[in-house]
Amino acid sequence: MIESRANQYWLRKLSFDQPTASIPVEYDAGNGSSTGVYSFTFTQEQNQLLQAFAGGLVLKWQIIFTAATALLLHRYTGLPLIRMATPVDQSDDPATQGILIPLELDIANAASFRHLLQTTRDLLVEGLFHQQYDAAVLQEKMNSNGQHPLYEVVTVFTNIQGRVEELFPGNNLLLSFTYEPTGCTGQLLYNQHDYSELYISDIVNNLLNYLVAVLQHPDEPLDSVLSATPVTWPDTIGAVEALFTEQFQAVVKANPEKIAVVKGTHAMTYETIDQRSGQLARYLLQHTSGAKARIAICMHNSVETVLSILGILKAGFTFVPIDSSLPAERIAFILQDSAPEIMLTSGVLNNHAFPAGLKVTDLADLSLLDEYETGRPGIGISPTDACYIMYTSGTSGAPKGVIVTHASLMNYLRWAAAQYTGNGQQLSSFAFFTSISFDLTITSILVPLIAAGSVNSYTGQEPADMLATILADNKTGVLKLTPSHLRLLAAVLKERTDIQPQHSLIHTFIVGGETLHTALAQEIAGYFPQAAIYNEYGPTEATVGCMIHRYSPEDDRYAAVPIGKPISNTHLFLLDEKGKTVPDGATGELYVGGACLSQGYLNNEELTALKFVCPVKGSSATYYRTGDLAKKLPGGLYSYIGRKDTQVKINGYRIEPGEIENYARKHPAISDTTVICKMDNAQSPLIILYYVADQALPEAVITGFLAGFLPAYMMPHQLIAVPAIPLNANGKADTRLLPGAPASKQAIDLPVTDTEKKLHAIWKKHLTTEQFGINDNFYTLGGDSIKSLGLMNEINKAFGINLQIRDLYVLKTIRNLADHLTQRYGPALAQTMTTTATPKETEKDLIADEISRLKQEILDNM
Repeated sequence: MIESRANQYWLRKLSFDQPTASIPVEYDAGNGSSTGVYSFTFTQEQNQLLQAFAGGLVLKWQIIFTAATALLLHRYTGLPLIRMATPVDQSDDPATQGILIPLELDIANAASFRHLLQTTRDLLVEGLFHQQYDAAVLQEKMNSNGQHPLYEVVTVFTNIQGRVEELFPGNNLLLSFTYEPTGCTGQLLYNQHDYSELYISDIVNNLLNYLVAVLQHPDEPLDSVLSATPVTWPDTIGAVEALFTEQFQAVVKANPEKIAVVKGTHAMTYETIDQRSGQLARYLLQHTSGAKARIAICMHNSVETVLSILGILKAGFTFVPIDSSLPAERIAFILQDSAPEIMLTSGVLNNHAFPAGLKVTDLADLSLLDEYETGRPGIGISPTDACYIMYTSGTSGAPKGVIVTHASLMNYLRWAAAQYTGNGQQLSSFAFFTSISFDLTITSILVPLIAAGSVNSYTGQEPADMLATILADNKTGVLKLTPSHLRLLAAVLKERTDIQPQHSLIHTFIVGGETLHTALAQEIAGYFPQAAIYNEYGPTEATVGCMIHRYSPEDDRYAAVPIGKPISNTHLFLLDEKGKTVPDGATGELYVGGACLSQGYLNNEELTALKFVCPVKGSSATYYRTGDLAKKLPGGLYSYIGRKDTQVKINGYRIEPGEIENYARKHPAISDTTVICKMDNAQSPLIILYYVADQALPEAVITGFLAGFLPAYMMPHQLIAVPAIPLNANGKADTRLLPGAPASKQAIDLPVTDTEKKLHAIWKKHLTTEQFGINDNFYTLGGDSIKSLGLMNEINKAFGINLQIRDLYVLKTIRNLADHLTQRYGPALAQTMTTTATPKETEKDLIADEISRLKQEILDNM
């Protein structure tokens, strides 16, 4: 069938391969639909600006509001091309009722707001001229490109287009404006399952602020006008009142006989560990150069680990924690890079080779300290001195050492002791079971020592077994761990019916290091109704933790628990890829500044300069570029989105693996997931979903479920069932230990039916390999989103059908496709190529004279 003139226009005009613009939802775990209406009134200043710019010409008001809506979407999405819709002008003709005109505005190439207004005017005129199009044809084109709806935001100017609230269902948002001589009003229709009224209020305020900005500066570049949101830096940062060593001495003086650290039957009181650590400090001073030396600690979790940290700090030195279970090559790199003068161990590294000149001291026998005095050496320590160097994974493959000062450490410890223990008013015993190479563990060791609490050390078991032991011992008040540990804890409680969590002494869970999913927090809250669950966020460069949120079962309606608000003396904001601030609710890279910041990276000035920056114009304040993506929710809460460097682009579309994981976890049979993206042999991106379930699920079950949530380009190419997601020493998912894709079978299942043979012949044209069978996955054979477009187009023509890209993502194999065709279209499938009329390639004029006349008429009125 030859397409109508209007259809041809829109099929040429619209960019069907570009994402649809919409305001990011607040409640990403929400389901259902309930329409909310938020009404707003323009202020006197806003009305005066509009009147001065547009006068009484309603056409110009419509153009201004349409362009302003596009700017709002641009700021929230970062998309250069904004597609939305607006109704045709109000008419008594029933044939035009409910017709929406798609509009695509190229914000990236708009030199100014005045330029954008001219573009908007032209598009509105051309759209009205081609209003008699078939929406189903355009939507089908969108579907074939693996996209969501053609548009999700509708803007209405009621003076011309009337009230069309019935257009809202199925759309993301509907913005309506009404012009009156006394002042403008507006309404924003939204789904209450996606947004709160407070969130919607923020959207409207941003819209009005942007509108004021561009009307005041209509000829200036849009980027500079829209990103003029001021960023303020606090004038003062709270001074560090006392260093850790001073605070610890005060606790020792008040609680000399109290147990400070214990492992099994081995314990030390505050007085004993104070004396022993004083002796160790003097030992270290005698056997080093004495000039701010670095001392490595490489031992299992033990009483001696805590003793080592205290002794090193009392000597005024810097400790370098090294997990003894790390590969020998990694330990060797850390020792070479940090160049410690002494390494303290406790009988665990007898077979390792160490750099020449490194003195290794084994603290398994503390009698070597007996000859030294117990008092604290009179060493002067500055708040800016390095306290410890923590090695984290580096993007180059080599670990990077983060230098943390006494000041930044004490800023965190002082806050954490008050937040988690009430400065010792609550049970201040912490379980020390995580790796000393993980700065999460700093909380478990040092916070209790300034809150007169105890450090309960655990080691020598698998994480699940250690957690079971911690619960069975029931001596811990505060437990800090990762979400992966928390899932293990839930699994332990399901198996160990002898443990009664409701009677546990644990009053506080501190969760960090990974995304904390709301479903997991809800499950743990059910086991421990007496306990608070805190989500603590903080990169190593910002000293353990710099943001916090207490989980609320009643209020947290998100897929993941928010990371909350900044702790004391911490400041942060979000920037887009151009270094401009983003509006509340939009995704940006998180920048952290304040007293929490570390000094940077050891022996890596270039990386320090790259990551520790001064992005605020006119300010010398330093911020750390976290590489984490987040958005700001109503009330000032921040929500973690994912890593900037794990985002993957597939044919121009940004894909965040965490989003796929979130939706996969919604499946009732799946308890845990992780997603990785890698390149296949043809260097095409491959999305692999690993999942944990009681038994492997049919691929069609999972892909069919995900198809209800994800656009086609985000669908996983491979699904792999695993018994558990492996963890690294820090308790995070270790993707290196995940199995590869199952090896393909040696025998190839050849096509048998006519349908299978025809499909096989078509596949050969679009793949670089000819050695495949009817059960092989299109995407593991080198297929990708681009190849799938041509493949599905040819299949549809060959069989006279209308399958979509999404169908290929779900079905994946020739056998599944053939079975699907048989079930859907019956056994009498057409076995010959169908012929279709080819539409004209171009329509030369598009009745250019008429369009030009309409444009000029509007221009004259403006």
